[in-house]
Amino acid sequence: MEADYYLPATSKWGEAVERGAVKYPLDPRRSEQLMRDAGYELGRDGFYTSPSEGRLVIELATNAGGSGEDEVATLANDWQKAGFSMGQKIIPAALSLDVELRGSYPGLFVTTNRATERTAVSPIPGNIPNPDNNWRGGSQTSWTNPGYTTLVGQFNASLVAAERADVLAQMAKIFTEEVGGISLHFQPTPIAVAGSLKGPGTSAPETNIWWNVPDWQID
Repeated sequence: MEADYYLPATSKWGEAVERGAVKYPLDPRRSEQLMRDAGYELGRDGFYTSPSEGRLVIELATNAGGSGEDEVATLANDWQKAGFSMGQKIIPAALSLDVELRGSYPGLFVTTNRATERTAVSPIPGNIPNPDNNWRGGSQTSWTNPGYTTLVGQFNASLVAAERADVLAQMAKIFTEEVGGISLHFQPTPIAVAGSLKGPGTSAPETNIWWNVPDWQID
C-alpha cells in the first residue's frame, strides 16, 4: 500500500489523512522545472548540475539487513534515471544502534516507522535526537514545525474523535507540504491460515487481526 503520511488510508484516521495530505504524483517534467527554479540544469552526463554548486550528489543510506537495502538500490536507480546523482551507503550492523550517527546523518535515510498515532505525534522539539539532548528522542524524523507542534498538543488533549480527526488532517497537510519525510509504502504482514478456517480477514496496518477470534470457525 502506498503511503502519503505516517498513517494509512485504511486506518481509523484514514479519512482525515486523505483530506489533509498533499499528494505528489510522479511527474518528471514538474521535477525538472522545480530543479531549474532551484538553479540546477541537467548536464551533458544526464545529472543535475549548478554553475555555483556543481553536480548535486545525494547519499542514500539504510541499516544492513532487512528490506532497506533493496529499497535503497531501487530508489537510487530510479532517481538516477531522473537526473539525480545518488550515492548508496549501508550502515553496518555494529553501527546501527549508534544514535549520534543516525541522528546527524546528512543525507537521506531509509527506515521503517510504525503506522501508529505515537509516530504521528513524535516529530516535536525535545523528542528529536540532537546534540542538546545527547542524541536521545523517539522521533526518526529530524524535522519539526511550530504549527505542527501546536497541533500535536491539541490532538493529544482532545478526547472527541471528530476534533482529533480535524487536527490530524491539518497535521498531515503541514507534514506533507513541507515534506518532513518521504513516505513510501506500508509493509504488508502476511499471515497464513488453513483454508478450513473461516473468520480471519485483511486489516489495517498495526491493527490486531485476532480481535474477533471467538467468531472464527473451522469447517
